[in-house]
Amino acid sequence: MKISADEVLNCGCKTAPDNKCAGNQEMQNGNDWDSLGRTELLRRIDEIGFAAYDLQLFLDTHRDCEEALELYKSLTFTYRAAVKAYEAKYGPLSAMNSSDKTPFEWVSDNLKWPWQKEGEM
Repeated sequence: MKISADEVLNCGCKTAPDNKCAGNQEMQNGNDWDSLGRTELLRRIDEIGFAAYDLQLFLDTHRDCEEALELYKSLTFTYRAAVKAYEAKYGPLSAMNSSDKTPFEWVSDNLKWPWQKEGEM
């Protein structure tokens, strides 16, 4: 059974008559991540990362499956594009992805913890 990256990335939303999200092909190519809000983009990153990791585990036991390897490559490319778009707009997803200049840039004035904001209100 062949599975395409579009099928894996299909979010199941009802935006198109065939129940496929119209933006998946564009997003797979890294062209339209800016159209998603922060929460939706983070959800898509989680979904794509999960699918890629699941394929990685499959490939551990099926190393000769070229179809799975091509899908894995496609998903990891898409994952990197989504993470890059998220980090460009909202900052690093992890400490390891922060810049060398300010290793704690995710702890900025705009992103304080709720208990840090209590005295400011």
